[in-house]
Amino acid sequence: MASMPVSFGPYFFICRESRAEGKRYTGKLYRKYWNEARIKAGETIDVYRGTKTSRASQMVNEDDMSLHDVQIAGDWASFESVKCYAKANMAKKRAVLERKVIRIDEKRKEK
Repeated sequence: MASMPVSFGPYFFICRESRAEGKRYTGKLYRKYWNEARIKAGETIDVYRGTKTSRASQMVNEDDMSLHDVQIAGDWASFESVKCYAKANMAKKRAVLERKVIRIDEKRKEK
């Protein structure tokens, strides 16, 4: 405990190789690390598409949003763009397929 700093600086995450004020991360460093990880993983996706795809898919799979809600939340002008970025995973597809369907001619039970 004695070796811990008395107070934190203005940035929670810092980077030793940063030349920016406060050793903060910058967009340039972010893209550098993204590209290093992308190449190591054998991926070709750039940082913009990667983060946009990840967040859109997260909203569908984890936040249970519809594609229309994702369009509103992500401020996409085109619904076709949303369909390109937001991908449902297998668990989400399975959950959708297992939903109970009530036929139109069936009566609903009153509570």
